[in-house]
Amino acid sequence: MEDNKISNKDLLNIIKHGHAWPADKIRDAILELLRSSSAPYSHELDFDRDDKYHFIYDEECYLFIFDGKIELRCDRDIGTNANKTFVHKISEEKDITAAYKAFKALIAEAEED
Repeated sequence: MEDNKISNKDLLNIIKHGHAWPADKIRDAILELLRSSSAPYSHELDFDRDDKYHFIYDEECYLFIFDGKIELRCDRDIGTNANKTFVHKISEEKDITAAYKAFKALIAEAEED
């Protein structure tokens, strides 16, 4: 298959969900990223009380996984990103890596304070 062609599975996701990146696919990519990472962070995915949304929590920062996007939320009261939410649209795998790096940057900001 050529790189510029869409897979049948991605085409089905686009038809069904409106995009090629449903939450489960994003979750699987993050799990693979966590397994292959040599970073000192030991994050694990968890679920909200309704078992609907996957998330990671660390240092008053959250990474939420939704269909087609990752949302980062910082609930700290101090710091550059205090009480802010950032949305990362996912259209390819490198967007997931960039969102996770942004999440680690939020955590690092807390460690600097």
